[in-house]
Amino acid sequence: MIEVQVKSRRALTDSIAEFTLAPVDGTPLPAFTPGAHITVETPSGAMRRYSLVSDGTAPKEYVIALKREPDSRGGSASMHDAATEGTTLKIEPPQNDFELVDAPDYLLIAGGIGVTPLLSKARHLQATGTPFQVIYCTRSASETAFLDELAAMGDHVTIHHDNGDFDEMYDFWDVFETPRPTHVYCCGPA
Repeated sequence: MIEVQVKSRRALTDSIAEFTLAPVDGTPLPAFTPGAHITVETPSGAMRRYSLVSDGTAPKEYVIALKREPDSRGGSASMHDAATEGTTLKIEPPQNDFELVDAPDYLLIAGGIGVTPLLSKARHLQATGTPFQVIYCTRSASETAFLDELAAMGDHVTIHHDNGDFDEMYDFWDVFETPRPTHVYCCGPA
């Protein structure tokens, strides 16, 4: 386990907060690849996995973002309620079960807070000049984490708000109607 301290915290939406975690003793943090996560021992003692949204090359800190779930079993509520600046937490080194594989093109489909592992992928793909598209579906602009940053990626990103109405959900037919050599990553709630 690695001891980290909440260096900073910022609200991304009313229910999503971003946490910047720095090592307590200044020890270098392990590097990671886009899509990786860390397991955090939350203030309540619950062990929860959160995707890393920061750059994994020689990181001096880790950045995670998480939604306070209304039916939290102790993880997200504990982080939102008790992980303030200065709080010490224990984390496990990064793991990646959601690696980017070599492909000529990428489609990243994010639903709500599922944007976190896909944001790190989009940042990496943009930095390397690799073709990619992001489709980011949320209920409303006010519930959309990283809205400005993703919108700044221009034509690479489509942002869709369905207002919680099934009839307004994004229609993926045009995207998948014609098969093509694209690797698809999808993350988000049902």
